[in-house]
Amino acid sequence: MDVLEVARSFVLERHPDARAAFLGGSVLTSRRTARSDLDVVVLLDGPPAPYRESL
Repeated sequence: MDVLEVARSFVLERHPDARAAFLGGSVLTSRRTARSDLDVVVLLDGPPAPYRESL
């Protein structure tokens, strides 16, 4: 499974009502390695609520 599919599956599972999601970080570059993480920003409805979660 490629990184886009992994990120898409994660967002759909954890945030099925997401308005949008963005994938970023080194995983999208030629510098990625097998240990690269996925940097995912998820946009939800509602007032701004800064929140960070590491899994």
